[in-house]
Amino acid sequence: MRLYFGEYETPAELTNIIQEQIHWLTDQIEKLQTRLADWPNITKTQKLSFSIGIAEYQAQLRILQEATEH
Repeated sequence: MRLYFGEYETPAELTNIIQEQIHWLTDQIEKLQTRLADWPNITKTQKLSFSIGIAEYQAQLRILQEATEH
């Protein structure tokens, strides 16, 4: 949501917002992957839900990382 209003921020603040989001996403991906790996007797639907969440975060992360390269 903060990025939606990023046009009203300075370039430095926008870069800071993106870097904070990259850090948060990286942490969330790691947490979800760890929980998924450590979950005994996970059901097929639970595994599917975790996998979708991880994939969504990875997609967001990739896009933000690409944006910082340009």
